[in-house]
Amino acid sequence: MLGPVVEVVVAVDAVVATVGLLSILVLSRKLWRLRGARHPSALKIFVSHREPEKTRAYPLPVTGVGQLLAVAAMTPSLVRTYGWRWKEPFTIRPGTARPASDLGGNLILLGGVSRNKVTEKFLERCGEEIGVGQRYGDPDLYGDRILWRHDDDSWECIGGTPRPADGGHGEIRIDHALVLRMPNPWDDDPRKQCVVFAGVHTYGTGAAAAYFVRQWWKPLWWHRQGVAAVIEVEVVDGHALRSKRIRFRRLG
Repeated sequence: MLGPVVEVVVAVDAVVATVGLLSILVLSRKLWRLRGARHPSALKIFVSHREPEKTRAYPLPVTGVGQLLAVAAMTPSLVRTYGWRWKEPFTIRPGTARPASDLGGNLILLGGVSRNKVTEKFLERCGEEIGVGQRYGDPDLYGDRILWRHDDDSWECIGGTPRPADGGHGEIRIDHALVLRMPNPWDDDPRKQCVVFAGVHTYGTGAAAAYFVRQWWKPLWWHRQGVAAVIEVEVVDGHALRSKRIRFRRLG
């Protein structure tokens, strides 16, 4: 008598697991909305970088820990959502100045405007329209501070770490990051997306990607025309811990 019961239980468990997996896939696609991303070449990732360091043999370009953490955070979600046929690695490129002809398709931009010129170009083009931006070079604060426009057309400047009087580096305990997805302005197909994870500091960039992929089950983030948010990140001993959303808007 137990044999048929066991078989029924196993069958039910298999159905539940299949439905759960399909739900994750469908909802994750609503989150990312990367049209045609069935292979890695349909996705371009541009990361912040610093001027190459001179070594004995060749100039060595440098990227930040935040960009590495962002790639690590978003890769499982992307592979689970789109990558059952992927047999190649991601195409990751330094965020140097590039012509618009290089910026078609689905884009992911990692890092803020001071070190990622593609992020800078994107926000210069779309920032006024969507009410977000970044700036750097403030005399009393360092970091790529986030600009957020409110409903009354006033602008708020978020984040930044005070510069120590001795000219050294201040301790970062709180970071902020811009999390954004919208149609790629350089592509004629409105279904191609541009996703931005841009921290004020490096910790925020990694935390932004980790925060975004956890939102797959929330309808708030599925808006077809795009979403923009600012998160606040607690940093302890150089590690990003808890994150919370402090600003949000649907675009379009």
